[in-house]
Amino acid sequence: MSKEPISRSADDRYAVRCLNGLKHGSTARKLFLPDENQNDFFVLLEATFETYKPRTKRDAHFVADLAYARWFVLRRERAAKNYEFQLRLQKPDPDVWTADDHHQIRLLKRYQIEAERAVQSALGNLHHFDEDGLRVRPWHDLYRRFMHRLHAETSSRLAA
Repeated sequence: MSKEPISRSADDRYAVRCLNGLKHGSTARKLFLPDENQNDFFVLLEATFETYKPRTKRDAHFVADLAYARWFVLRRERAAKNYEFQLRLQKPDPDVWTADDHHQIRLLKRYQIEAERAVQSALGNLHHFDEDGLRVRPWHDLYRRFMHRLHAETSSRLAA
């Protein structure tokens, strides 16, 4: 009996590639992964809004961008630490790690640095507009509107 190659449609191949970012979670673009606590993100978002107190809708978007960037830094830090922890459980002596093991650690660190640069960029955007009085006006209404929109978007994505 000969094995025939399995032919997959373009949609099937795309669906498989979409899940590549979930292998270790570090490159996933989804806001929430299955093992993440959504409340942690909302606490981070609220703290960021409270810290920067945006006065306009435009400023609120820059504050939200910073919160998103920080969320992805935290995710990538967890992924790097988890990978190294699991690797050390399997191979306690780093001298026996393979070239692929070292490559994965370097790759995860690079993802982490990339996320940290995104935070620096978001902070730069915030400080640029800080001169316009970012902290002047109460921010609670903007935060509530932003949260309402975010909940609507995430619930529609989860339903799909």
